[in-house]
Amino acid sequence: MMSSWRCSMKPLLRYELFYFTKTSRLIVLGAVAFILSALAALSARYMHEILAYVFRQEGIEPPPMDPVTVADAYVEFFSQYAQIYVLVLLFIAVGAFTHDRTKNHYPFIFSHGTRKNHYVSAKFIMIVAAMLVSLAVGVLSFFFYAQVLFGTFDFLRFFGGVALFVLFMIFLIVFAGLVTFATGSYVIGLVVSIGAYILMTSITFVDFGVFGYLPNQLINQANLFVVGDGEPRVLFMTSLISVVVTVLLYLATLKVFSRKPLS
Repeated sequence: MMSSWRCSMKPLLRYELFYFTKTSRLIVLGAVAFILSALAALSARYMHEILAYVFRQEGIEPPPMDPVTVADAYVEFFSQYAQIYVLVLLFIAVGAFTHDRTKNHYPFIFSHGTRKNHYVSAKFIMIVAAMLVSLAVGVLSFFFYAQVLFGTFDFLRFFGGVALFVLFMIFLIVFAGLVTFATGSYVIGLVVSIGAYILMTSITFVDFGVFGYLPNQLINQANLFVVGDGEPRVLFMTSLISVVVTVLLYLATLKVFSRKPLS
């Protein structure tokens, strides 16, 4: 069974890789990650100087400010990625989900005995892989700038925060996949996904009871972890519940697409 699964998945993964490389989507993700990482480190390091300059231009003595540390750069990193990178990722992911339907590639793909669950899985695998590759570029860029500008870097704390952020993005990709495969529409999939993302990030203050452990809290937990304020129990419960919710959404996507006509 495992051998059959691999034989079925290999051509699908090669097809998805060709799509990502041919359309430069992987390059776009990597470029966005590189630029955001550089901006995060630079803005964190020089924000106080910029603010002080603005105050003096207005004839106001700048107020006392706490010394800038590398922890401020960590927080700025996640802020930049949450505001821009996630939206770019959603545009690319939803486009990948709808590309074959839009281009009428379904007859060619499924005329060779391709299983729908393998097709959906290949989509998710390649999008997550593209995200991880681009994040690797971003993390290396951020590490370089942080070392140059701050002279220090806490690998364990930063990568722990990145892991939480990655978990949130995988959840968001799977959610976008469910909506897009269910509707078959790029516009609906994108609008609903972005709308849900904005809603989820705007209600993170609702943290009582089970609401404090839902996937939308992962970005907050990432920020808390990198500055040393995260609670291990909350981190564990939020991560566990997020994994369970993501798996359930993935299974729901497989079921929805298996019942959906290809025409």
